[in-house]
Amino acid sequence: TPFGGHIFDGYLRKAPKDWRKPLPTPKNILSDFHLSKTSSGLLPGEGIFQHKTLGSIKVRLAQLEAVPSLRKLLNSSYKKLEDMGLNFNATFQDDELTAEGILEGLTFVLERADKIIATMKLQARNAIDNRACLYIGRFAVDTNLQSQGLGLFLLNLAEKLARRENCICMQLDTAQPAQHLIKFYQDYGFKIMKSTYFEGKTYCSWIMEKTL
Repeated sequence: TPFGGHIFDGYLRKAPKDWRKPLPTPKNILSDFHLSKTSSGLLPGEGIFQHKTLGSIKVRLAQLEAVPSLRKLLNSSYKKLEDMGLNFNATFQDDELTAEGILEGLTFVLERADKIIATMKLQARNAIDNRACLYIGRFAVDTNLQSQGLGLFLLNLAEKLARRENCICMQLDTAQPAQHLIKFYQDYGFKIMKSTYFEGKTYCSWIMEKTL
């Protein structure tokens, strides 16, 4: 590829059949990303927003009691990607992996009528160099509520928090065959920076970045 892509062997890797298991006592994983303003980084008045058609939506950090519903949201919203043969972690992750995700970063959720309808995980991570960077992962929107601006709201929130913490950029990764996702992020201002391969995946990924 023009970005120095990796050679992939084409073998379709899937999670073990026994991957999904009951949630054990979560590991004591400390978050590597701490917002200085408040525990969530949200200022007064930012915990609720009014969607033009969906009404009142709550914005908050996910807690461990949300693991089952959060896992179901991730599994279902990544089903289209699974059907494309792309084994994102979210296509098969269990409750334990979901809990670890909550503990190792800041996992934001959007709630409507007490139901989680969208999520993203934020971490202090830079996949390219040592500049201060906010890394976005586990990005998902309820399949019945996509194309209504919820994903854009999450990206705007991530950028707002990144700027408050004086980050130089935001980064994320996505599968190279997922052209619809690449276009969505490019439309927001992300640019393809480099190709990479994560062990066990059925695809190569692009590292994408938006400079702030």
